[in-house]
Amino acid sequence: LRNYANSKGISIIGDMPIYVGGHSADVWANRDLFELSHEGKSMSVSGVPPDAFSKTGQLWGNPLYDWKAMKKDRYRWWVRRLKRAFDLYDETRIDHFRGFAGYWSVDAKEETAMVGKWLAGPGEDLFKALEGSLGSTKIMAEDLGVITPDVVELREAIGAPGMLVLQFGFDGNPRNPHLPHNHYENCFVYPGTHDNDTTNGWYEKIGEEERKFIETYLGYIDRKDMAWTFIKAAMSSVANTAMFTMQDVMSLDNSGRMNLPGTAEGNWSWRMISGFGSKDMT
Repeated sequence: LRNYANSKGISIIGDMPIYVGGHSADVWANRDLFELSHEGKSMSVSGVPPDAFSKTGQLWGNPLYDWKAMKKDRYRWWVRRLKRAFDLYDETRIDHFRGFAGYWSVDAKEETAMVGKWLAGPGEDLFKALEGSLGSTKIMAEDLGVITPDVVELREAIGAPGMLVLQFGFDGNPRNPHLPHNHYENCFVYPGTHDNDTTNGWYEKIGEEERKFIETYLGYIDRKDMAWTFIKAAMSSVANTAMFTMQDVMSLDNSGRMNLPGTAEGNWSWRMISGFGSKDMT
């Protein structure tokens, strides 16, 4: 598939979660590389503290990596994982990139992610090992959420593009990194991602003060179709790449939302049926 897409001038971006499932073959075959008890059960699990997506945080429940153990063989497990990814894709987006700088550790007995502690990740050492084994690779950093200076420093050190989301930008803070005048070239900009409301659905929820700020800031607005207002704004950004969900391209409301973080059911069910889009849209 990748070869066929490349022959048509299309590149493929893969999406890799930073963590793997506790019942996966990855964990079963490499128990010494994860924080597990002698019985093979997780002692601490993954998640993020309370944020814009969830008041109680997000308790993902994946076993955490034993980074000291991984460092002993120069992160061979990660080298193999990324090598396979680049067999399939031209670029790979790693979800929760901030976990390489510092990650939220939650006791496996907790029922939410509210109580936990930040621990240091492997940092640049991991990516030096990857480069030593795989050469230059195209890694995209999903750097949303609680982003601290060490995360930015790591992303810049390895030259990975980050992510910006216009829906996050209009909170009234002029230093908000998602506002277009704060954008930088080496990044991907989105009106919204699969984890957000559709842009039209989001616009229906926000208050009049935020709506007026958007209109004043952008200098133009289509209140009947904010999706295309933000698509145009993203295309005007200095970011190297602008990316849009098909739900926004089709100007859908929240009936087309893809995913609601922190929930286990009712997600990833939206489908674009054949012939739904028009030739003019294309």
